[in-house]
Amino acid sequence: RIMASSTYDVCVWGANGVTGSLVAEYLARKKANFAIAGRNKAKLEKVKQDVMKSSGVHVDILIATLDDSQSLDRMCQSTKVILSTVGPYLKYGMPIAEACVRNGRDYVDISGEVPFVRRLIDNLDEKAQKNNSVLVPMCGFDSIPSDLGAYVTVSQIKKKFGCKTRRVVSYVAARGKPSGGTLATGILMDKKYPKESSNVFLLGGERKGGVREEDLDFKTVEFSREVGAWTAPFGMAKLNTRVVRRSCELFEKIGDGYGSEFSYNERALAPNQKVAKKNLARCVDTVLRAREDDRGGQAAEARGGSVC
Repeated sequence: RIMASSTYDVCVWGANGVTGSLVAEYLARKKANFAIAGRNKAKLEKVKQDVMKSSGVHVDILIATLDDSQSLDRMCQSTKVILSTVGPYLKYGMPIAEACVRNGRDYVDISGEVPFVRRLIDNLDEKAQKNNSVLVPMCGFDSIPSDLGAYVTVSQIKKKFGCKTRRVVSYVAARGKPSGGTLATGILMDKKYPKESSNVFLLGGERKGGVREEDLDFKTVEFSREVGAWTAPFGMAKLNTRVVRRSCELFEKIGDGYGSEFSYNERALAPNQKVAKKNLARCVDTVLRAREDDRGGQAAEARGGSVC
């Protein structure tokens, strides 16, 4: 692959955001050759100073805006990879990905928006292949552990037993709660793209027999005899399962598929039934409250106000 000379290896788009600033600090600690980019120079200057204080590394600033394609082209031409941390991606992601493809640069993001990935495939996949541009969305907690975990599992089964894989179920134990940005994205998916969000094979990978019961998203609390523990629906499963199925289909295209009857799904672990039910109720309650907050925000905007 031949790529025109670039000043940087990586450019962090949206470095003034919470996640973007953490990425910048990490890259600085690793002595990476990178720049930070966005539309607000003052905010980027603060990130630059914070990075200097924490690691002693000088980092360059690039200014670009989504409505100025030439500024996006200049940003892309200066680097090998654009790492986009700005969401919701259905609102703000496509111009960045398009600029990367247009200039033959690679694109990585931390999106959790499956409908956005579907649009990347439909609109840019063919162009990206022609321009030697690699697009790798959803490279955060959703869905790196799931995608690589499934791949390693399938590979080990093939290596040790010489056969394809019938089924993989991931049981997740996690702490913490979703950030405001994650909630905002979830609301957007649920409100504007309900059919796409509920399509278990939106990114591909459907088996010849069609959608099976084991392919559907879990919605109940159950005791799993396989792991001897109570389980509940996992909030990120509607994202991760689609990515794993997409990878399954891509490997099939090069003759190294996971298995003709392969299925993948995820559940959240709980120490007992009471906690499992509580986690399910909390998840439902969080979504309902977030929707109410969103309706309140829309009403405030209609009155000329704003919600921060």
